[in-house]
Amino acid sequence: MPNRMTIIGIDPDKEWERIGRTEPYFGVLESEEMKGRRPPEDKLSEFFSQGERDVERLLGTMRSRFDPDFAPEIALDYGCGVGRVLVPLARHCRKVIGMDISDSMMAEASLNCGRFGVNNAEFIKADDALSRLEGQVDMVHTHEVLQHIPVKRGMAVIGELVDHLAEGGMGYIEFPYMAVSGRAHEAIRPLFYRSSVMYGLANIVTGGGYSDRKTEMNQYDLDEVLRLLLERGIGEVLVSTERMGHFLTAEVFFQRPVQAPAPFLG
Repeated sequence: MPNRMTIIGIDPDKEWERIGRTEPYFGVLESEEMKGRRPPEDKLSEFFSQGERDVERLLGTMRSRFDPDFAPEIALDYGCGVGRVLVPLARHCRKVIGMDISDSMMAEASLNCGRFGVNNAEFIKADDALSRLEGQVDMVHTHEVLQHIPVKRGMAVIGELVDHLAEGGMGYIEFPYMAVSGRAHEAIRPLFYRSSVMYGLANIVTGGGYSDRKTEMNQYDLDEVLRLLLERGIGEVLVSTERMGHFLTAEVFFQRPVQAPAPFLG
């Protein structure tokens, strides 16, 4: 069935649910091998093995750069998708929480938890305010998610992730911050996401078909993200950058400081 766009614009939440319903793994990893409702088993094995390597790297960085004894009790994976990171992360925590805007994505993640014997995962429908999340967590993680959210909404999500992080807890967020030189059309493409007609014309200009669908890609201002963290009390961060496709992306690690107790004045 051809992908269709609405006349008035493209709703990113509905689009992500469409992806979760029709090709959930391709939505996470845009590779021809991951297309379809469920890829071949050998491709799935490598898919989840990469998730294990990513979790080991993240925890290793957090321990080597911030706290060698870091051991999260409760971890939150925002934009958990099909559970590529959630499943291996569950083996390091008492409880993991997967949040996603797509019910279909979370349903697939729940199935994968069953396949891998994970029984300490909880799934919560995501929104910009994390309104269904109760209490605080020891670790927040979001990877290749913010880029698919309009920047104003994504900044609100970052703020809420920090606010739900317990003292001493660790955070990891990743996002594109600059289009690679020579790819100016990638920098202006977000201007067309809210209009399907303009999006179709942008596809034609850049060599595609009018009805081609690409996952929404937005760039964030790295300075503004760091400013937001500072305003919420995060003074020490670790930033690393790399090129992914047509973008430079930033990985930001941080720890919420433990507040000194108020002096006793009795």
